[in-house]
Amino acid sequence: RRSLEEAGFWFGEGLDASEDYDLHLRLAEVSKLAALEDSLYLYRQHPESATSTQEFRQVVHKAVALERAIRRRRGDQATPDDFIVVASDYLWAAILAYSRGDLEETRACFEKSGTFVPDILDHPELLEKYIRFRLPDEFNYALPFIYKLFDDYLPGNKVMNRLKNKLTSSVHMKELFS
Repeated sequence: RRSLEEAGFWFGEGLDASEDYDLHLRLAEVSKLAALEDSLYLYRQHPESATSTQEFRQVVHKAVALERAIRRRRGDQATPDDFIVVASDYLWAAILAYSRGDLEETRACFEKSGTFVPDILDHPELLEKYIRFRLPDEFNYALPFIYKLFDDYLPGNKVMNRLKNKLTSSVHMKELFS
């Protein structure tokens, strides 16, 4: 109880999809937290759950909560390395927005990612993971998904061209050997 009072048992404004994450970050600032190996409860997932219907908002709000926590803890001493997870969350949010057709949010999240870690796209491993996770299974949808994403939202540099080629090759190979 004392930790909750010290951390402030309130939900952060504007974090309606990730308020529990924000609370855990604030609790970690005033006390020790531990991850338990044992499962204490079961978590039911279904297509109408908040995790399914609000995934984009949850990821964006998680990034906002984490940014706030870093700024509280590190202040002016914060470096781009401190914000790599925040930048990664915005990359993930960009792919989520793109996969649901929200092109304005796609652009905004890519830009936001770059404000935290300007060279985030020079290391495409995270982006590749996120794209593969959201890549449509159907060949006729997967290729346009990749082409439009790279042509409209990502820089046409060597790193991104290699990633685009790698992803399109894997889609072709999957189709060929299925």
